[in-house]
Amino acid sequence: MDMHLGCSTLVVGHLPLASALRRIRELGYHACDIFAFAGSPHLDPVRLAAGDMEHRQELTQTLAETGLRVSGVNAAFTCQPTEPGGRAQMLQEFRALLAVTRDFGCPHITVQPGAGSLPDAEDGLRALTQANGDSGICLAFEPHQGSVAELPTDALRLVERLWPAVGITYDPSHFAMQDIPLPLTTPLLRYTTHLHLRNAAVGRMSVPMHEGQVDFSWVIAALRYQGYQDAVVIEYLDSDEESAAILRDLLHELGVDDG
Repeated sequence: MDMHLGCSTLVVGHLPLASALRRIRELGYHACDIFAFAGSPHLDPVRLAAGDMEHRQELTQTLAETGLRVSGVNAAFTCQPTEPGGRAQMLQEFRALLAVTRDFGCPHITVQPGAGSLPDAEDGLRALTQANGDSGICLAFEPHQGSVAELPTDALRLVERLWPAVGITYDPSHFAMQDIPLPLTTPLLRYTTHLHLRNAAVGRMSVPMHEGQVDFSWVIAALRYQGYQDAVVIEYLDSDEESAAILRDLLHELGVDDG
């Protein structure tokens, strides 16, 4: 399969889980990424770790109803990998999330590396890989603005120590908002296992398509050169369906299909 489109539930973030998934299907998508930060209304690892079966069943039933595939889960826990004192809680929430993702055949989990030190991030991510075991689910961290991996050089240093157990979820908006030219991120692309896209501008993580500076043509061409053949997930914030639709049309023009 070549690159194929997905839509994050963040695009319809104002809606509760079931309504968000139904809306994504109404928009014509066949695959979705699910927002799963601690406290998220869409998929909450804290509730899953507490054994909230109603939360789990709502997701399972709505996925069956809509026929959506889950291309990935974008997760953050009560404690991040850079927080050694919270590692037990992080792992409890990760294992609960992992059990659910296995149920609906999700191939990919993105985690946030956290703020702090690179050695702590490495140790925390290694703990997650041990918990992931032989699940068959790909684990990646996102070089997120404000994290220990916000700079391409730091993200590269971290992934080189963890690959192939951990890859990168590449989101150019985090570099664009820091005014980092995307060609400087090229070394990260060979480790990229998942892709989030939205437009961004200096100091702004999510802007309407006509205001941003992300070169989507470059991103798709550069990843295609690396042989990337996985999901291309539109992850607009603030429920910006209009910008998501414009980006989807552009990605179609660039040869990304609906899968």
